[in-house]
Amino acid sequence: VSAGGADELLKLQDTGVVDYCTYGPFASALNDVSSLHKVLGFNGYRELEKLGINIPVIAAGGIQPDDVEPLLQTGIDGIAISSAINLAADPAEKLKEFYRKMY
Repeated sequence: VSAGGADELLKLQDTGVVDYCTYGPFASALNDVSSLHKVLGFNGYRELEKLGINIPVIAAGGIQPDDVEPLLQTGIDGIAISSAINLAADPAEKLKEFYRKMY
């Protein structure tokens, strides 16, 4: 679900068939098509608490290692990362960096 789609997220939740949702983009990523959408930032994820979302929400889109801890403090259930790892000069080291931030 793209940013601004909180109403859509509520509708999906109400169907009873959605197990979880990837919600974003968190930030703008130059080579990410989701950057065409309004970015959520930390406050966008905090707003979900007010909506009564009870399915797991995974943050996605433009997430960097320094974003992990503050994002997890917003109440989301996890993060999805791809570009930050796939486009890194050393993808294995970038993956380790994310892992260290999460655990």
